[in-house]
Amino acid sequence: MIKRIAVTLAFAAALGGLAGPIQAADEPKVEVGLLAGHTGVVPGGSIELAVKFTLEDEWHIYWRNRGEGGMEPTFRWQLPAGYKVGEMRYPAPKRHVDQIGTHTFILEGEPTLLATLSVPKDAKRGTKAQIGLEAKWLVCKTLCLPGAKSLTLSLPVVASADDVKPANESVFRVARTGLPLPQD
Repeated sequence: MIKRIAVTLAFAAALGGLAGPIQAADEPKVEVGLLAGHTGVVPGGSIELAVKFTLEDEWHIYWRNRGEGGMEPTFRWQLPAGYKVGEMRYPAPKRHVDQIGTHTFILEGEPTLLATLSVPKDAKRGTKAQIGLEAKWLVCKTLCLPGAKSLTLSLPVVASADDVKPANESVFRVARTGLPLPQD
């Protein structure tokens, strides 16, 4: 219960709900990037996007079903008219029990979350699709700290699939292999 209150207060402070910043001697380094699976988009087509986290050793973020504590990452997309992003697909989590016995599901190391970007049929060829993302997360070790970052990606709208090439192939390959298997 105490950890949940501390986590809630830390997140509220990050969102401007409390006066004054939270200072921590042991602040983690969290890198976050927005990547595309191809070099451009085709009207009426779709491509994969990835949100790649890089976390310091011993630090973690939470999975989409966080368990008894923590807070899952949130994502707010800014897309051109008619574009849509599907549900985020998370890698398989690790079960974690903290010092007070709270059971949570966490992601460590370099978790990469995937989503599918659908491009409208009337997307104008020769323009750039500006993709924006506001990402927020809670990163924890023994102390939990909120984090946030604005990310952008600019993708050319091209005439056909022949005009695009795969991009970031190793990142997407590793991310796909980390996805949980579907249950029948």
